[in-house]
Amino acid sequence: MYRILIPLLIFIGCQSPSPDQALVDSAEYATLNGFTFFIRQIGSGEPVLVCHGGPGLDHTYLMPQMGKLGKQARMIFYDQRACGLSGHIVDSGMMRLDTFIADMEAIRQHLGLEKMSLLGHSFGGFLAMAYTSRYPDRISHLILMNSMPPTYTLWQQGNDALFNRISPEQHQEITAVQQSDAYMLGEAKGYEDLFRVMYKLQFDNPALIDSLNITLQPDFETTSQTFNTMMPDMINYDFTQKLQRLKAPTLVIYGDQEAGADGAIRAFKTINPAWEVVKLAHCGHFPYIEAMPELEKYVGALLKQ
Repeated sequence: MYRILIPLLIFIGCQSPSPDQALVDSAEYATLNGFTFFIRQIGSGEPVLVCHGGPGLDHTYLMPQMGKLGKQARMIFYDQRACGLSGHIVDSGMMRLDTFIADMEAIRQHLGLEKMSLLGHSFGGFLAMAYTSRYPDRISHLILMNSMPPTYTLWQQGNDALFNRISPEQHQEITAVQQSDAYMLGEAKGYEDLFRVMYKLQFDNPALIDSLNITLQPDFETTSQTFNTMMPDMINYDFTQKLQRLKAPTLVIYGDQEAGADGAIRAFKTINPAWEVVKLAHCGHFPYIEAMPELEKYVGALLKQ
């Protein structure tokens, strides 16, 4: 196992933090499951593995806001294979859901964790549900934050609802980016511009788009295409029955402006009525930007259980 440690000390929360606001931040490259992964840990306490969204993004779009949860827990961020600072040379045949589940299990073993909490955002929620379905006894807490719903049908309904929200003016803005030189040439900047336009539609307050950190690697266009191999695993998925085996405390949280949120919330409540299911007011797809105080409150309360 190849491992490089990069110790850091960062301050999160204010410009002049007191000692109890200083969080230890460490990063490493670890070769696991035949691949090199970038892993970053912030804070101490209950270990929480964070599954970022995408597919094809990396953990940095969650930062720096999600790092603040390091005040309450040991937040473990990693870049999925072919994403961010993890390895990009991949066999497309390995870009399957089973491989991504195995990657998460390898990280758990690498960190010496008997159990871990799992937090998934968006597509990361899909991965979190898949891992939990496979290894329910290794989960101490599950947090699904604006996650893909538990079924493919509901996911498609959410996508349709989001598409139907797009105004003619917004269509024009999207088209303008797609016709730009940067996008036509496959440059990372072109995709960054497109994502900003698309993600702006998923905020309750679109002006907050500037708080979303979207920084892609230069080879994003090439690496993102490798995720097409996973599509057969995503068509007609249904985690409903397998998630019923989970005994760990669970938090499901959505913004009230999330497309398809109501259907997803009903489905999660049906899976287990004991789960805490929360809908945040005046919030879209990124609650760590639009509703961080509430997110901190609910996550902190769950991790104490």
